[in-house]
Amino acid sequence: HFSASGTERRLDGYLEIMIFRAVQELVSNAARHSNANTIRVHLDTSEERVTVEVEDDGQGFNVEDALEGSMGIKVIKDRVEILQGEFNIDTAIGQGTRIGFIIPLAAEGQDVFA
Repeated sequence: HFSASGTERRLDGYLEIMIFRAVQELVSNAARHSNANTIRVHLDTSEERVTVEVEDDGQGFNVEDALEGSMGIKVIKDRVEILQGEFNIDTAIGQGTRIGFIIPLAAEGQDVFA
């Protein structure tokens, strides 16, 4: 399931691709590894930030093992942090998983990578 809210707008090309690839990786991981019946993706865009949440009702996982062993999740976390954003994983063995990230949007004319 996909839902979106907030301000409809185009973002910097790098951000659009990064967000797309992050969601693609998280959905792919959930489909391959979680044994979930349902995967939900929510995207919210405001003037100040983009918030993404991918949630499943699967079997969960050990966060430390995933960050050490999964290049995909580690790369997403690192890219979000480079953009001065927040990355969060809420899961445990035997419960579903919620992975979210928030990326602040630069003010007009401000360099995102400054």
